[in-house]
Amino acid sequence: MNHSQIVSFLWGVADLIRDTFKRGKYQDVILPLTVLRRLDCVLAPTKDSIVRHLDDQTVAIDGLIKTIREGIDRLTEFRTALISAAVTGKIDVRDETV
Repeated sequence: MNHSQIVSFLWGVADLIRDTFKRGKYQDVILPLTVLRRLDCVLAPTKDSIVRHLDDQTVAIDGLIKTIREGIDRLTEFRTALISAAVTGKIDVRDETV
């Protein structure tokens, strides 16, 4: 980006926040955005490894979610079968306590 493109971009951001924030509050928005951009630049060399790590973690979490959902499905089937057996008299639950 050349200088004029950067300036245009910054004024475009100002135009976007103009209706949302009062003029005196621009610095409350621009300063955090500036800090985030600086952090982005400083952390750029590690970005690819962080993305790979997060992708790996996401795959692991998705696997856990799948396992848990399968367990819930099995427990739901077991519950249904147990209720059906109790209602039809296949098992005697009269002496059972809750």
